[in-house]
Amino acid sequence: EQNQLLKLGLQRGTLKGELFHILQEQGCSGMKVCELVKACQ
Repeated sequence: EQNQLLKLGLQRGTLKGELFHILQEQGCSGMKVCELVKACQ
């Protein structure tokens, strides 16, 4: 996962990096925005 973040120019701790991390873990499960927010907390 870290290699993918680096290849895409993303870093953990940034909004894009955290969203990428969550989506990597969850896959394409069709999460709603409110579910993503809860996953970030």
